[in-house]
Amino acid sequence: MKCGDSFSKSFQEYGMVMPLIRIEDKFNRLKSLFKNKSANYESVEDTLKDLANYCLLTLIELEVEKSNKKCRVPEDNPQPCRKPWGN
Repeated sequence: MKCGDSFSKSFQEYGMVMPLIRIEDKFNRLKSLFKNKSANYESVEDTLKDLANYCLLTLIELEVEKSNKKCRVPEDNPQPCRKPWGN
């Protein structure tokens, strides 16, 4: 596993459950920040960026899944036809 592809590896192992849990955790964090009424807006911004990034990474993985279904994978090579980052 290359540095920075833990999302992809987890997605391949757990499917859509993994990003949904991460997105829900961040959404709950965002709600918590506003419930406390002393929201640290830097934390709000960071949390919104995290949410956006998880959504984008999930879209990438879904696109890779769709692409992999269109290509044939030899039985002796379990690697997907195309990796998320173009390799």
